Amino acid sequence: SFGTAFAGDGQTVAVGSADTRFTLKEQRLGRERDPRVFLWSRVGTAWRLDGFVRTPPSPNGAPADAMWFGVSLAVSGDTLAVGSPATLMPRPSEVLPRSGVPMVHVFRRSGDRWMPEAAIPGLSATPALCFGLEVALEGDLLAVRSVDPERMDAPASVWLYRRSNGAWGGPQELVPGKGITRGRGYGLGLAIGGGRVFVGDGTARGADEGAGPAPGMVLVFEDRG
Repeated sequence: SFGTAFAGDGQTVAVGSADTRFTLKEQRLGRERDPRVFLWSRVGTAWRLDGFVRTPPSPNGAPADAMWFGVSLAVSGDTLAVGSPATLMPRPSEVLPRSGVPMVHVFRRSGDRWMPEAAIPGLSATPALCFGLEVALEGDLLAVRSVDPERMDAPASVWLYRRSNGAWGGPQELVPGKGITRGRGYGLGLAIGGGRVFVGDGTARGADEGAGPAPGMVLVFEDRG
């Protein structure tokens, strides 16, 4: 499923190929368990294919099992973040299979090659299987959305990681201010710009808003170092 997800910053484009189709029926057994993320760089007025990245090999040499690698992507300069949750949110028609463990992989460009820099496990923040459904990246800041697919009443979460001297530290959970109730849609829209993290939530509700459909909101978190 080339084009399932993509991200770019004007000079670099990343395109995912994870097979996120539902209702595959018998074809689901052939779903790719080691998808690639393809990368292009802008050279003059043309786009050059730099190659692809995939789940880094296991230390014990076991085959890759990360079929959701690349369902979310973010690029900032020479850094690429790749979301790789253990599953996706279920639909009424189908519950998608579990594959591997939830992770966000960070790659760094050296020359024209992209090399693994870090593997951030979901368990560093939460036991939720859908850690990495959305990612946002700017410089040394990385935001990651997580959702628990097994608890339909539980709100989503957003976690912030910071890079210092080549190492990613955290997480810090981004929690709305007093009086704001987040929902399952928390972080479905996620971006970082100018050191600020923007978190969209179409299911959020303020303390002064009555019953009925949640109006939704965008929350802004400012990085103060």
